[in-house]
Amino acid sequence: MFTEEKLKEISLNQELKEKALKWLQNKNKNCRGCDIKKDYQEHLAVPGHGSCNAGIFIVGEAPGNDEMLAGKPFVGRAGKKLDEAIEETGLNRDELYIHNILSCRPLDNKFPHHKTKEIQICRNWLTAELGIIRPKVVIAVGKVPYEYLLGLKNTRITNERGVQIPWYIKELDLKTILIPTLHPSYCMRKVNMGDNHPYECMVQDLALAKKINKESI
Repeated sequence: MFTEEKLKEISLNQELKEKALKWLQNKNKNCRGCDIKKDYQEHLAVPGHGSCNAGIFIVGEAPGNDEMLAGKPFVGRAGKKLDEAIEETGLNRDELYIHNILSCRPLDNKFPHHKTKEIQICRNWLTAELGIIRPKVVIAVGKVPYEYLLGLKNTRITNERGVQIPWYIKELDLKTILIPTLHPSYCMRKVNMGDNHPYECMVQDLALAKKINKESI
């Protein structure tokens, strides 16, 4: 794909960033590198979407049916809840970048934890995007991306959300801040039960990312 040196070179040139990211998204759409999407072969993969100059990079788990049909991440009910939180924070989705650990919808929307090699193939697309954009803050939306990005196990996202974690991505020579937050689907379930606190926590975490990004400019 791209070497570390090439990604650094691309990240310093606006025209190269735009072209490289567009090329990467198109290649990602047509990826046939694994069998995660074997039950949805007629559909393209869902690449990342957003600004190549994003200071904040949001990482989710995997596309669902709505995302698979639209070809964009976080556009279903959970995506609308995320958009609500983004707007409440005063951020603009068009100025962010959003992708998932997986680019293809897994069977029954269940993350295939047992498919280690396949997940790594998929994650390579995400890593390349991070190398081009080089965001100041990465927000891990939910337990799965939080654990997969940092190589953790048995975390409790409700307890660990909202912390600032210095994250060095060795293969990119990139230092950034990772903030785990709650998944909007979880927040929606809690809101329906009369508990708005998880949603408020997600808004707080987005606000923290906004603050860190602003201070680093």
